[in-house]
Amino acid sequence: MNHEEEDDVMARLFNEELGYTVTIITAPEHVLKEDGPVVNQISNDEIIIIYSDEFVDKKITSAYDNNHEEFGDMAKGIGFAYLMSEAMKAANKKFEASN
Repeated sequence: MNHEEEDDVMARLFNEELGYTVTIITAPEHVLKEDGPVVNQISNDEIIIIYSDEFVDKKITSAYDNNHEEFGDMAKGIGFAYLMSEAMKAANKKFEASN
């Protein structure tokens, strides 16, 4: 993976117990054509979740705007946690459907 591709990776998670890998990436809105999460199962044990980069920015900015008085810069983490939660729900649903 080159440096530019690494910049698009939001998170890479591995479940040792089940042997699953989930990679969460962003793509330009003009490429994705939807917000996401778009689920792409590339093997029995690996899924890639894709979000529009503009959607990610919008969720993180919204979380910050709504919570910065209470949490300061940490409020951005609320938006990130939401995106991770939705991605993991989508990945779990896909893994369950493929078994």
